[in-house]
Amino acid sequence: MLPMCVILAILGAEYPMLAGENTPTARKKAQLVLGDGDAVRVEYSPVSAGSRSPGQRLNPEVWSPGTGQATIFTTAANLAIADSKLPPGQYSLYLQPSGDGWILIINQQVGQAASSYPEGWDIVHAPMKKRELSTPVSLLTFSLQRQGLKGGTLKLSFGKTEVSVPFEEAPPEEGMPDSS
Repeated sequence: MLPMCVILAILGAEYPMLAGENTPTARKKAQLVLGDGDAVRVEYSPVSAGSRSPGQRLNPEVWSPGTGQATIFTTAANLAIADSKLPPGQYSLYLQPSGDGWILIINQQVGQAASSYPEGWDIVHAPMKKRELSTPVSLLTFSLQRQGLKGGTLKLSFGKTEVSVPFEEAPPEEGMPDSS
C-alpha cells in the first residue's frame, strides 16, 4: 500500500487544485536578467488549457491570468512598455482579451486573490501582439525572452494562443509614478 504522502503527490500532479493553488509548489516563475544585472520576473499559477480560458473573468473586459493569487510582475529596473514607464517594484498582471489584439494591464496592487481586480490602480495598459501557435500548450505559461542587451519580451501562451509585449530598460525620469 502506498503512503498517504505519495497518494497526495500523485493526485496533486494530476489535479492541481487538490495540491492547493496557493502553495509555493503550485506557482511557476519566469525570469530574465537584463544587461546591467537587473532582473524582471513573473510569478503565476498555471491554468490547464482544457479550461477554455486563461484565468478568471473579473468583469466584462478584464481577466486575471492564472489562479490562486494574482500573477505578480517584478522589475528591478525602470522599464518602458508601449508608451508607459514602469518604475522598479512589484505589480499584478491582468489581461483584456479581444479578437486580434489583447491588452496587458499592469496594476499597482499586489497580493490579492486572482479573483480580485483592484480598479483604479492600473499603471500600464500595453497592446499585445497575438499569434496562433502551431502546437498547443497544455498549461498557461509565461516566459521572458531577451531582446538585445537592455530589452525583452513578455509572452503568455495558452492553448493555441500566444500574446506578447516588448519592453526595454529605461532611464529613471522625474515624475515617474511611484509603485509603493
